Amino acid sequence: MADPSVEVRLGLSFQRVESQANGLSVWFLGADGSQTTVETSLLIGADGVHSPVAAFAGCKPPVDSRLVAHRFSIADAPGPEIEAWLAPSSHAVSYPMRKSGERNLVVVEPVGVPHGAPDSRDWNPRLSDFLTRGDYLGAWPLLTVDADDRLRSRERIVLIGDAAHAMFPFAAQGAAMALEDAWVLASCLATKATIQEGLAAYAATRLPRIQRVLKRVSFHRRVYHLGWPLSLARNLAMRVRPEAAMRADLSWLYDWRAEPIAPPL
Repeated sequence: MADPSVEVRLGLSFQRVESQANGLSVWFLGADGSQTTVETSLLIGADGVHSPVAAFAGCKPPVDSRLVAHRFSIADAPGPEIEAWLAPSSHAVSYPMRKSGERNLVVVEPVGVPHGAPDSRDWNPRLSDFLTRGDYLGAWPLLTVDADDRLRSRERIVLIGDAAHAMFPFAAQGAAMALEDAWVLASCLATKATIQEGLAAYAATRLPRIQRVLKRVSFHRRVYHLGWPLSLARNLAMRVRPEAAMRADLSWLYDWRAEPIAPPL
């Protein structure tokens, strides 16, 4: 159902912001070269790792990890399981997309390997089968940003999602963190007396959690890509550790629940 308080405009690219007495004037450029100005009290940059809003705010540019994610779609691989394959300097993850059996596959490799889809010969038979018959969707460079820099409180500009804290997909939390950002930002704006207080509360609330998630992502990157013989110790630890203990270790991450948004002041 359409919401009269929401207006969607497509085909516009962000250009700049000008501060006004009671808010902001935000300038956009249309595909036809026309300029559009929007008057607003707050600008939320949810525009990805290459965020033009972050660049305008003077944030540091993204950092290239020298890793690339190859993505595949497999049409007929039913099953509810999430699977992972680990190798020195690379790993692969598959997960179900639909009950019909469609599955997504991501293979992370260092930049510099032969261009194109990953070679299927050096993986185990199941993954090799996925690589052979899956539809190759392309490769995406893995970039990250300085979350401390991008999450700090600004007067009337705030960043969320990848624009604020783009992270490597080693804990599968990029989209989840963006959803958390949106909820917490809405809550802070609803319960604080001014926009400035709301943005300060948002930054103070989100930064510790994002830092903890980033630390876990960094840990996963090291552990996933261990070479021999350290990989043997990793595999043994994963084999003997009870599933309940592994779940408990990550309950802070996967079991996080937002507080209900209180009525506006």
